[in-house]
Amino acid sequence: TESRFWFPELELGLGLWFGKYHGLKRQWLRWYDAQGNWIPTPEEVAEMANQRANNAEQRANAAEQAQKAAIPRLLSMGMSREQVAEALGLSVEEVCQWEQG
Repeated sequence: TESRFWFPELELGLGLWFGKYHGLKRQWLRWYDAQGNWIPTPEEVAEMANQRANNAEQRANAAEQAQKAAIPRLLSMGMSREQVAEALGLSVEEVCQWEQG
């Protein structure tokens, strides 16, 4: 069983946690919140921020690829370059550039 102590006046708890911190894998004292979740360390916060940034970049790349794939299909349906640009939120120059690959 875990050793945890709740401090109501702080609205925080302190408990024993086993994990890697500063390159050392061992048991550590660690703060936790009212839901019992460990408060992230600065390293964990940075890692989560990097992961969010990577995910956002992947989503942006996927959206760009979807736009590129849509251009020839929309043009083949009879839309003008101007209509395609407006529909996809692009400039006409971008449509022309992506149309040519």
